[in-house]
Amino acid sequence: MGKITKQSERHDGIREVSWHINSDDDFRCVDVVWSSDPEDGRWQVDVAVAEYIRGGELEAVLEDTVTRALLGVRGVQSAVREGAESWFVEGSPRGGSLARSVSNALEPLIPQLMKAVNEEPDSAAEM
Repeated sequence: MGKITKQSERHDGIREVSWHINSDDDFRCVDVVWSSDPEDGRWQVDVAVAEYIRGGELEAVLEDTVTRALLGVRGVQSAVREGAESWFVEGSPRGGSLARSVSNALEPLIPQLMKAVNEEPDSAAEM
């Protein structure tokens, strides 16, 4: 697992805190963002490699793996995938715990994810 960095910013009175697990490749990158904006006060978890895995059994396995990892974090009430690489989480978890849980859960899938992305010419060039 890569190093977790935490950053906090304030824009127009809205506080945003993010946690990022850095990696040499997109296969292990996980971003977690929490915003104090009442319109968007949920946690958002982005899994970079999920953007490149479309359709088929591997996408279903990836979605299930990430969702289960999020639901296993203390304080999480719900986790729903919204979009290609984003999950929205309700509850009161710790951001670093969300990032670590997803990163750890992805590790056993890395060989399959690498193979799938490298077999897709357009995706491999972007990774």
